[in-house]
Amino acid sequence: MAQPKTKHLFFITQLLVINLCIAIAGPAFCESLLKENALEYRQRGYQAQKAGMPQEALSFYQKALQIDPASCVIYNDLGVVFETLGQSDNAEEAYLRAAAIAPSYGKAYYNLALLYESRGNLEKAAEYWLKLASAAPEEESMSRKAQDRLSELGEIFPEIREKYLRAEAAGLDKEAAQFKDKLDSDNKALAQFYIEKAGILAKKRNYPQALHMYLNAKQLDPQNDQIDTLIETTRRKILLL
Repeated sequence: MAQPKTKHLFFITQLLVINLCIAIAGPAFCESLLKENALEYRQRGYQAQKAGMPQEALSFYQKALQIDPASCVIYNDLGVVFETLGQSDNAEEAYLRAAAIAPSYGKAYYNLALLYESRGNLEKAAEYWLKLASAAPEEESMSRKAQDRLSELGEIFPEIREKYLRAEAAGLDKEAAQFKDKLDSDNKALAQFYIEKAGILAKKRNYPQALHMYLNAKQLDPQNDQIDTLIETTRRKILLL
């Protein structure tokens, strides 16, 4: 573990370098150097965190944020350390800041959902599982976790299931609109796209939205008898709900 005097000298050196940069270099170079310093602090924080020294990690992450206050990643790191220290409210605030900075940053939603579940606030947790599912995170495991939890919570809270199914259908509609722009006049290919997406919705028992997709497909490919069968099957399932 570094001695306090050594760490103090390290921080002073960093500040002197930053001040010198500001005095004699251009803005772009200064910004690059500041980012490097923030990254250095974050790396030290991560090392301290792995070594089981959360207070040390907290100090480094806070210093990193002083240099780069718009980093969603560092705010998320900070939240994890706060949770380790048992500071749930501070962790929540850090995760919320991360999500506000980068609304598509899935890890913040993931951690918020788990935090609210640990408090027993399942409805609030579901809100962030839904945000995570809608954000389409890069890590597929997080997306699967969100979908699984929403499905499970939907059995307890019907309104959560409805929100999830509506959000999923809206996402598929948006995807279909983008797909349509690419295909232009290729109606059969677009109809097949709707059929595939309707199948996904049907597997999740979202039959009303699946029917909507099948009807869209039928308009695009009216000679396709398979679509008629799918429409009839889906209508029967809706009657059984």
